[in-house]
Amino acid sequence: MPQLITSSTSDPAVAPARVGYLWVNTAAGSVWLSVGTAAASDWRKMAEGPVANFSGAGSPEGVVAASPGATYTDTSVDPPPFWTKYSGTGNTGWRQLIG
Repeated sequence: MPQLITSSTSDPAVAPARVGYLWVNTAAGSVWLSVGTAAASDWRKMAEGPVANFSGAGSPEGVVAASPGATYTDTSVDPPPFWTKYSGTGNTGWRQLIG
């Protein structure tokens, strides 16, 4: 299975392998999403750190309040679905990326 999330201490500098991959810069706390595969410019910054990371049982939508760029792992399922907060500052605006 290909790795869908890459973590590094730098921003992405190579073309993504596939659309929909995530890159997390652990030093800056930024999260990037791949939207194409032609060039390094196909990475789009979703959030600038520090990024909050949450986990719990079930979907975060309507439950977990966070700022855009936050991540959430649903621990009630194996393999665990991965979510990111796309919009708003309340408990809505979550999108499931992996699951």
